[in-house]
Amino acid sequence: MTKQNHVWRLILAWKYITSPRNRQRSALMLSVLGLALGLMIIVVVISIMQGLQEGYLRDIIEVDAYHMTVGPVAEDEIEQLRADIAEGIPHRALVSFGESEMLLVQDDGRNASLKLRGLDPSYQDDQGFFQQARAVRGSFTLEHDGAVIGSDLAAREGISVGDTIKVATVVRGSRVVRAVPSVRYLEVTGIFSTGYPDIDSSLGFTTLETVREMGIRQYFVGIKTDNLSQLEAQLAEYPPISEIQRVSWQKAYETLYAALLLEKYSMMVVLMLIFIVVAINIKSSFERFLFEKKHEIGIMKTLGASAADIRMILMYQAVFLAAAAMVPGLILGVLLASNVNPVLHGIDRLLQLLFSQGIGIAGIRFPVIISWPDIWVSAGVMVLFLLLAVLRSARIIRRFTPMEMFRYE
Repeated sequence: MTKQNHVWRLILAWKYITSPRNRQRSALMLSVLGLALGLMIIVVVISIMQGLQEGYLRDIIEVDAYHMTVGPVAEDEIEQLRADIAEGIPHRALVSFGESEMLLVQDDGRNASLKLRGLDPSYQDDQGFFQQARAVRGSFTLEHDGAVIGSDLAAREGISVGDTIKVATVVRGSRVVRAVPSVRYLEVTGIFSTGYPDIDSSLGFTTLETVREMGIRQYFVGIKTDNLSQLEAQLAEYPPISEIQRVSWQKAYETLYAALLLEKYSMMVVLMLIFIVVAINIKSSFERFLFEKKHEIGIMKTLGASAADIRMILMYQAVFLAAAAMVPGLILGVLLASNVNPVLHGIDRLLQLLFSQGIGIAGIRFPVIISWPDIWVSAGVMVLFLLLAVLRSARIIRRFTPMEMFRYE
């Protein structure tokens, strides 16, 4: 295929797209507008969904699950385990902790579930932890017989900083009595919030010494890293801990992680239906265009152009349309996604002024993360639908023969 072949096809494709004599130009431009708007909407929705997903996962990793949890081990083994990991495994943060599911017992007899985690002093060096778990009242300084609890739990149970809470659990007893209750009174020194309801409504923190005195017997080491796959491989080959149970955050929250991915990609699939509808419209427009240009197609065939040449002209037109839709769609989508909170808050204020009733998002900020891999996939799907629509419309070229097209001329 020569360079000249490409040139005359490109020139004809551009001529037919831009010619004022093309009666389908207005319909094609509307289709391009639909594709651009559809791509813009997908970019905004994907960015918000990615922000929500990353925000939730960051809360889970930094506050609750760590990248990897090693254990459980006995109380007299936890310090050695932590020393072994610190010596042989690269890490971003390393925290020893003990935890247990407990009952938060109120004076009026109401009970609430509480996962109480006792942290060793190294938690103070974990910057990622404090970036996600922000103290909204009091301070996030753990004290002996003190507790810092989630904001949702505090609001639901009516607990404030300075209150004393009663927590109870069951611990292992003697040979005669296998299980005994353990009750502790803790002063609430702070209330934290991550923005993730499951954590804010069920998790509390105290010192490692406090949970030891309560009789908790299972202890863990939480590891944070910049490369989870590398960490898993290193732990599997590290003799001091290769036989100890290890659980990654992906395993601990497997169901939630799968649900978040399913939600995001389901939303993408639903929004891509816009592309299908527009592609059907483009197919109809191209078919009408081909019928209008039967005479010119007949001339090209008489001069030696093949059906493949004409299909290639149509494909170049599709490429022009895809570029005309993709460039503004991506630009507008990224701009709107980056400023979605001011835009939505402005709409809310405008509705308040006009109708004295907004949409109720004045105090809400949507997290936004531009996910370029997902955006490029969406743009690629748009181009694919457009090319398929044009190829389908080009099938009618086989019906056109020079004899038939000139019969009534």
